Amino acid sequence: MSGSSPGRFAVWVVLLLFVLPLARAEAQALLQPAESTTRSGSDERIGISIPDALEPWVPWVLEQGPNGRDRRACPLDARGVSRLCAWPGLLQLELDARGGRFEQVWELKAEDWVSLPGDVDLWPQDVRADAEPLPVTARDGRPSARLPAGRHRLTGRFQWRERPESLPLPPETGLLTLALDGRAPISPRLDRDARLWLRDPGQTRADGEGDRLRLEVYRRLDDDLPLRVLTRLELEVSGRAREIRLGPVLLPDGIPANVVSPLPTRLEPDGTLRVQVRPGRWVLEVASHHPGAVTRLSRPTDLTAPWPEREVWAFAAQPERRRVELSGLERLDPSQTGLPGDWARLPVYAAGPGAVLTFTEQGRGDTDPEPDRLRLAREIWLDFDGQGYSARDRLNGDLTRSWRLEAAPGLDLGQARVDDEPVLITRLNAESPPGVEVRRGRLDLVADSRLDAKSDWIPASGWSLALDGATSRLHLPPGWDLVAVSGVDNRPDTWLARWTLLDLFLVLILALGVGRLWGLGWGALALVTLALIWLEPGAPRLVWLHLLAAAALLRLLPDQSESHGLARWRTVVLWYRRLAVLVLLAISLPFLVSEVRSGLYPQLAQPYWSSGGGVVGARMPAPTPSFAFDEALPDAATLSAPAEPGMARRESKVYAPSSLARPAAPPPPLERLDPKALVQTGPGIPDWQWRQVDLSWTGPVGPSDGARLWWLTPGWRLILVIIGGLLLVALGLRLSDLNLSGANLKRRWQAGFRAGTPLSLLALVLILGMTLTPRPTLAADFPSPALLDELRTRLLAPPECLPECLTLSSLALSAEPERLTLDLTLDAATAMAAEILDARSGWSPSSVVLDGVVLERLRRDSDGRLLVPLDPGRHRLQLTGALGAETRIDLPLALDPRRVEVVAADGWRIEGIRTDGRPGRQIQLIRLAGADSGGERPLTQDALPPLLLIERRLEFGLDWRVETRVSRLSAPDFPALVPVPLLPGESVQTAALQVEAGQVRVALAPGQTELRWTSSLKPVAELALTASTDPRLTESWWLDLSPIWHLDSMDLAPIHHRGQGERWLPHWRPLPGESLRLRISRPEGVPGPTLTLDRVDVQVEPGRRGTDTTLTITARSTQGGVYQLQLPEGAETRTLSVDGRTLPLPSDRTTQVELPLVPGTQEMRIGWRLDAPLTASFSPASPDLGQTAVNLTQRLRLPDDRWVLFAWGPGIGPAVLFWGLFVVLAGVALVLGRLHLTPLRWYDWLLLGLGLALSEVWVALLIGGWLFALGWRQRLKTASLVWWRFNLAQFGLVLLTLLALSALIGAVQQGLLGHPEMWIRGHGSSATLLNWYQDRGGPRLPELWVVSVPLWVYRALMLVWALWLAVRLLDWLRWGWQGFARPSPWLDRPKPEPEPLRLDGYDQDNAAGRG
Repeated sequence: MSGSSPGRFAVWVVLLLFVLPLARAEAQALLQPAESTTRSGSDERIGISIPDALEPWVPWVLEQGPNGRDRRACPLDARGVSRLCAWPGLLQLELDARGGRFEQVWELKAEDWVSLPGDVDLWPQDVRADAEPLPVTARDGRPSARLPAGRHRLTGRFQWRERPESLPLPPETGLLTLALDGRAPISPRLDRDARLWLRDPGQTRADGEGDRLRLEVYRRLDDDLPLRVLTRLELEVSGRAREIRLGPVLLPDGIPANVVSPLPTRLEPDGTLRVQVRPGRWVLEVASHHPGAVTRLSRPTDLTAPWPEREVWAFAAQPERRRVELSGLERLDPSQTGLPGDWARLPVYAAGPGAVLTFTEQGRGDTDPEPDRLRLAREIWLDFDGQGYSARDRLNGDLTRSWRLEAAPGLDLGQARVDDEPVLITRLNAESPPGVEVRRGRLDLVADSRLDAKSDWIPASGWSLALDGATSRLHLPPGWDLVAVSGVDNRPDTWLARWTLLDLFLVLILALGVGRLWGLGWGALALVTLALIWLEPGAPRLVWLHLLAAAALLRLLPDQSESHGLARWRTVVLWYRRLAVLVLLAISLPFLVSEVRSGLYPQLAQPYWSSGGGVVGARMPAPTPSFAFDEALPDAATLSAPAEPGMARRESKVYAPSSLARPAAPPPPLERLDPKALVQTGPGIPDWQWRQVDLSWTGPVGPSDGARLWWLTPGWRLILVIIGGLLLVALGLRLSDLNLSGANLKRRWQAGFRAGTPLSLLALVLILGMTLTPRPTLAADFPSPALLDELRTRLLAPPECLPECLTLSSLALSAEPERLTLDLTLDAATAMAAEILDARSGWSPSSVVLDGVVLERLRRDSDGRLLVPLDPGRHRLQLTGALGAETRIDLPLALDPRRVEVVAADGWRIEGIRTDGRPGRQIQLIRLAGADSGGERPLTQDALPPLLLIERRLEFGLDWRVETRVSRLSAPDFPALVPVPLLPGESVQTAALQVEAGQVRVALAPGQTELRWTSSLKPVAELALTASTDPRLTESWWLDLSPIWHLDSMDLAPIHHRGQGERWLPHWRPLPGESLRLRISRPEGVPGPTLTLDRVDVQVEPGRRGTDTTLTITARSTQGGVYQLQLPEGAETRTLSVDGRTLPLPSDRTTQVELPLVPGTQEMRIGWRLDAPLTASFSPASPDLGQTAVNLTQRLRLPDDRWVLFAWGPGIGPAVLFWGLFVVLAGVALVLGRLHLTPLRWYDWLLLGLGLALSEVWVALLIGGWLFALGWRQRLKTASLVWWRFNLAQFGLVLLTLLALSALIGAVQQGLLGHPEMWIRGHGSSATLLNWYQDRGGPRLPELWVVSVPLWVYRALMLVWALWLAVRLLDWLRWGWQGFARPSPWLDRPKPEPEPLRLDGYDQDNAAGRG
């Protein structure tokens, strides 16, 4: 193969690589949308501003929603969840024995489905909409049709052979008229399932069956304290109205509590129940209780007819209070009884005459609580210097045993928060470890701490109790990596874990192959090299297989062969190896540059640095929990209040101790105030985010469990990077089959030059330039899916007034003997479907008038409530309907009226309205004209014995309080007067209570269900409670113990807490006379910092005459005081503020600044000026913070007329990458300077490259290619070229020269007028803004150092460079012209030479031809 073939191949490679970046830039320009200004549009229907660019997307966005159409014009339902677009009008039904017809008007705000009367068995026929046939399909088992927006009149008919008993109607129908057999419309009977009854159930019932009574008795036994019995009597009565006697109803020793009956009843003292019955089915309930420890219940023996032979008993156990075993009765199948639905899920027994149910107690309370179930989620930050860890623990789970969590050795606990409230870190005694007091139930604890400086071991838990599981997220600083981890239950992202079997296979195959071809030494080198670089991103991998295959094939093919086929195969393999070498260079050069750069500047290994310092685009971590102003020291308001806002809702029961047993000697009082009890602020937690490794342990996880870590530090990483790079170069040269001896290397270079190697070197320069050039980012599609989702969310966002968008201001009620009128005043903040009432429960309006206009469109929701469409504003709604023969009408209101006024009540008594005009949730109308009762007076119930639940909540904080609530468990219709004993030392603080002889005389009026009071207690070390023996009282005790106290012991087990969830309090339900003794102590506070500097931000702005510095400190304190800050010597304080509030400056010129501290988080800002101008070598003076701090950010803002040369600082900061480029340019210049293809020496190449560093890479490549093209023209042998090829080459050279000169002019212009680009990267730094971040430091801030010169120095250097370039360019042009004009600048087309005239032999030839 000729020597020019490699040159042609190199030319094609160069052109290909040259076109790639241009194509990429062109693609970027095509994909990037043109910049345009956004005009603000608006959507008038919803009142939100929409940019004009998104306006065309609104219909499409709404069509992609859950309903597939725009439903914003439809009113919201009462819950604000969905929109109701279809509103039915009056449904008119005309039915007879053969069928009937229906007609209904629907108004739709948007296209939607509407339901029709009927079902799959009674299908409507000939359905039309506005006289046009309408297709009807089945939807959810109902005939339905889809209608567009607008007003539509639907008609249809039914056919049947016999009129059905009922007809299903659309559940949305609100207005209905029914005409049967051509008669006048009648009042329809509609049940809750929207089924219209067409037959009267009473028609098939025979009259005059006589006086009959059927009785079923069911009892529900609730194993509470006291044990409660609910007796349910189900009566079926026929015949005349009369009075009967049942019973005795109560079980022996039962105390009656309440009687609920729709009929007049009276419970006699002997337990007999008198009832005035009338025909119908009735349910009566009698509640009673049995005080004390009940061990047996028996059925009365003196029961007579109509009492049934067998009763059915259901037992509701409360195993959390006590566990019992039942015996003595026969079990029944609940499905074979008539029990109510909720009773049928209980054990059911049959009780005959004289039956006895025996209770055998197995245990009381939660004597052996289940183990705690806690999981730990920990975040660990390794210090930048690797000398320790900062940890943030989050313990979540359920506490059932522990009252205290203590730290294990190795965990230096600094701060703790429970339910986002700070708690004091304490110790029980001098030898015990530090810990925090916790309370049972759902735990959410966040703790900040420091781990031991031993960096190769981290504990899995760090807490003294066993955990169900633990996870740790280990944050690694830049430059750090984990080689391996042991002791964990997962597969963390370590260096060893990243190796796969395929990786190991390939590396071993390559090492064995190299060893077989070049010896064991090279095989070992290959193994080490590949092990170091294989897992690094961007490393050459599969290309080694191609090189190895090419080398092996070349050894099989002889160098010289007489066979042309073998020679051709060897040529193909040679080109295969050359291509593989070129690919290796294309991969290895960017990889080496990236590796060396990440080794020197590890902060550049990722595209961004994330910290709380404010780098644009960085992911912010969770904010550090902050204190509120009133959280400085524990006080009564914070420690005695419920731990969570939801406690009051969850604890619907009330807490009440009854009596206290007085000890023989008064216990010693506890100390009220502890001077050491200062809430700690902790060490502070860094908030940077970089690389993370997740570690996990499955339970149980004990204090001794942990993980052993093997680290790769930044220093060792840099060493390995350098070693790996050198070994990579050596291995690449070996596999490329290059002899590194001097003579052979020189011959190979010379042969390479003749074969086109200069162009190949130019290709390598192009590759290097492409790797050093920042990669452009393609513009994102607009609008993005996230933006469209946000648009849909805003368009469909519910109104802000929810859930209070509708108010029923007033209700006026007018009841006449045959008619009821309701006048409602409604205030609507948005268009809504107002829920009015459930008309199916007793009364339905026949006329609905809204704002004086008869409303023709009403609908019902899925629960049968009547809905009225309302626009925003105030409305008056009038409902009018007839009253039947019912004696009681229920009006369950969906809205709670603010006020109710009874305008008229003729023949009715209105109940459910208080004297102040406020209603309950349901209003009842009771007809005064009684039913036929035989002239007897209704029975009335005498007073029943009261049963009161005394609940005391012991709230022990800095102040001890007792919240007592007395609630009535018996019937509220009768007055109750019961004395309730106070605790010893209890002082009632609630006024208007009668306190006598250590007792509160509780007086409850009829209708009053509860009474509350608050008391104070004197703290004692031992507290004993004893339950009352009064059968009218039952006890309930709750203990709410603040974390500043520790419960040492209790001698009575609390009841078991059912379920998991929020924090719960210990709860006791004692038997009469039972005692509880509590021993309480006060732990000592652990000394710790009360001030933490969570963030320090320093911004330095040096100038020609001085330096301005602004220091911003985010401090977190738990006590007030003064923070002292030492400024640098000679500093002049200029600004001073705390939380944006300006403070007066110090009166004298002092460097000691005092800032006021308040409990909580505050931001302090101090500005000062120093007479220290900016110099070439500048290091700003730093203040003395007085203590360590975390998250230190230092910013150095330089003037625009400075040229930064070097920058140095701690932690994560800027890197001046120009000097790396300088080293690369120097190496390339040395290589190119040894080439004799051009007259440029190595310093010419270096100066040319430095001057072109500001330009684009293609400019440097164009100029370099032009110079090599001129050198190639010098050596071109023109004698063998055809004239047109020579002229074409000359024309291309001229064009290339014009392009190169234009690029040089542009580069000179940019260099003289532009700004120096030093490629300053890292932590958001730029040419004039340098940022450093340190995770932990102080009291002195880390020292910074910057070397910079005025910008005129750069201008002068660029001017000298431009003059040098102009002089040298003349020499290069003269040299280029000499080659261009040899032998001539242009070749003319050669003229064809005439053929010479030949006379000899002419006649003979002609003669022969003629012959």
